[in-house]
Amino acid sequence: MMDYGWSMIGPSGVDSALVNIIKERLAITEDQQPAWQSYIDALQDNAEAMRSMHEAMDTMNDPKTSAQDVSALMASIHQLQRQALEDVQAAHGALLEVLRDDQKPAARSLIVHGELLGRSMGKSRMMPPCESDTGGGASSKI
Repeated sequence: MMDYGWSMIGPSGVDSALVNIIKERLAITEDQQPAWQSYIDALQDNAEAMRSMHEAMDTMNDPKTSAQDVSALMASIHQLQRQALEDVQAAHGALLEVLRDDQKPAARSLIVHGELLGRSMGKSRMMPPCESDTGGGASSKI
């Protein structure tokens, strides 16, 4: 994630000021609000999962932690990362499905790998189109 610029998810979670700016730029309507809020909730849950993961990693540096515990912790961290990514991607796809065609280009320029970007400072790859963009069958995997 480091090479994709910095996102709206920081140490304190999702930056609400940037969320509001991007919501305004996308012109989210009242009908689109539930999908938008689900997406923001998924980003916030992802931020919390990442904080928990980093706290858990501190345990691995403790010399008293056994190799078995480190291995179990790493497996748990990988599962947590995978689930958080899947949840964000699902919410991202649901959001794209309710956006009008004229909103989608702006959404694609502001959302990379399911994460809202505040400022683009590096490489940027777009998430593959969801089914609503292609008429079906497109994968949401990165």
